[in-house]
Amino acid sequence: MTNELNDSKWGYGAEKMPPSPESPSKDAREKSTPESPTRLDTGRWAPSDFNVRSDTMQLGRIDVNDDPPSGASRVSPNRSQGGIFSPDSDSTDIDSLRDDASDDSVIDAGNDHLDDDLDRSDSARNMIEWAVVLVASVLIALLIRAFFVQAFWIPSSSMESTLMINDRVLVNKIGYRVGDINRGDIVVFRKTEQEIEARPGEPEDVIKRVIALPGETILIENNQVLIDDQLLLEPYLDPGAETSDFGPSVVPEDHLFVMGDNRNPGASADSRSELGPVSQDRVVGRAFFMFWPLNSLGGL
Repeated sequence: MTNELNDSKWGYGAEKMPPSPESPSKDAREKSTPESPTRLDTGRWAPSDFNVRSDTMQLGRIDVNDDPPSGASRVSPNRSQGGIFSPDSDSTDIDSLRDDASDDSVIDAGNDHLDDDLDRSDSARNMIEWAVVLVASVLIALLIRAFFVQAFWIPSSSMESTLMINDRVLVNKIGYRVGDINRGDIVVFRKTEQEIEARPGEPEDVIKRVIALPGETILIENNQVLIDDQLLLEPYLDPGAETSDFGPSVVPEDHLFVMGDNRNPGASADSRSELGPVSQDRVVGRAFFMFWPLNSLGGL
């Protein structure tokens, strides 16, 4: 006995095939499948022994419902560039995606604003840091100038040819706080209040060379300088320089006898004339380095 397939049950145009020996009989199949078969979107009937869950079968990525609700469209594969859509999808879904895209653009614009805020914050921070560096530099420079090193310019010809007019020198202001003033040092000292008032508008600081120290006797004659009857060698003078006669004179305690390197008559107002011996507490410091002009750069 042969079993024939029922075309009305197994689909459209199904071929009649003889059952295999292993195939169950028609009665066995009917007993094992009491429920009605499940309808698939493919137009075929499938036995209920397929893996069907709540009358819904998972086919790939598509859920197929046996009885879609009233007014709902059957889901069918419809792939597009944006993904899988129902054939009956209206423009609302696409508009929502466009709205999402526009939201993304708004977020990107917000990120741009955040980047601008960060850039402005970095710029403000850099300006503050540079301002702090500038203020600190000024304070350090003022501190150094007040206690350590100060620059001076030469206003006259009294120290020629060692120092010329408009030369710039650095003065060590701390050296004499820890050490003694030596003969031959070029020192800067302040004028007295009377001298400043007598010549207003002139520099208040004077630069000269130390010739004699406190308690020493100085005598100048025959174009020679004698300190306690000892001849003073002066290699810093121009050849043929003439020094007018002076003394003898004893240098007071805590004072210095100073002269300019330009010994020509009237070229240097120093301890031989109105300045007299200079009190050591008026000394600002020792000139030790010439930094201008560059061709004369070097120590003194």
